[in-house]
Amino acid sequence: MDLEKMVLDDGPETVGGVGDVALRHFKDLRGFEHYRQYYVKREEAQSIFERELMKKSSGFSAYIDVSINITLWTMLTGLR
Repeated sequence: MDLEKMVLDDGPETVGGVGDVALRHFKDLRGFEHYRQYYVKREEAQSIFERELMKKSSGFSAYIDVSINITLWTMLTGLR
């Protein structure tokens, strides 16, 4: 809503500039709170991903190997 107001003729006087809007969303509206859990889960998911890749007996590891090989082959041959 703030971004829509910003593009109006009186936008800068109404809601301020880009920095003002960003600061309001992060500070007053606590906009970063929505992403905080995402970043925690992202690091956890990366850790699980790396651990599974290290397991040679893992079906997941074999799946990733095949997927990467297919992707590389597709890129090299120009097929999509």
